[in-house]
Amino acid sequence: MSRKSTSLHLLVPGGEGWEIWKSRGDGGFEISKKTTELQALDVSGLPSGALGMAIPVRQVTAVPFRAPTHDLGMLGDLAEMQLEKNGSRPPLDGGVLSDHFVYGSSGDDSLVTAVVMNSPSEGQLPRRSPKSFDVSARCFALPEGCVVLWRELGRWIFAVGKPGQVLHFQCLSGDRLDDRAGNEVSLALTQLQIQGVLDHGIAQAVVWNDGEVGDARPEEIEALSRGLGLEV
Repeated sequence: MSRKSTSLHLLVPGGEGWEIWKSRGDGGFEISKKTTELQALDVSGLPSGALGMAIPVRQVTAVPFRAPTHDLGMLGDLAEMQLEKNGSRPPLDGGVLSDHFVYGSSGDDSLVTAVVMNSPSEGQLPRRSPKSFDVSARCFALPEGCVVLWRELGRWIFAVGKPGQVLHFQCLSGDRLDDRAGNEVSLALTQLQIQGVLDHGIAQAVVWNDGEVGDARPEEIEALSRGLGLEV
């Protein structure tokens, strides 16, 4: 008897448009289609079968915090309290738009990242409803001790994390890498250190280019490095 295919496809925000990734037998994924569509609704040719979606960073707010407990049953309530304190808690009638992820532990504390997604507007969801959702920054193996920058749908974003986990992610306010972008990332890292959630040093910044339009040019890398105060 033939076995049913268990392949999973992911709709992922690429640098200049949405991409479709297909699961491999080794547990990883590979790109099967690139588009120039900026709206998920406009992506055609979605494959049949299980479909997941990676939500772009620009649509999600990350709020990392230290919780004085290892009790997993309490972390959900503490995450909701942290979102409310931050002014980011979603409306009660908006559906399930928030979640939290345990990043690690130190002593008696847990390091947790609460996330909340903006209510989807027209065009932000694909024609076929995905069976699962995650944040795009959690789809990549982030190198520890670095701040990583890459493009999503024409916008630069950055994240701090480690393979399998992301501590913080954020969309930059501008659409190019320059001194101001470096200052913006530096300010965010300083805030994380003041809050006590970034307890290790950031040794360098890494820019992921994918060989397409919009890749960071050498002069942009140099400007980013000046503003950030780190080797890039």
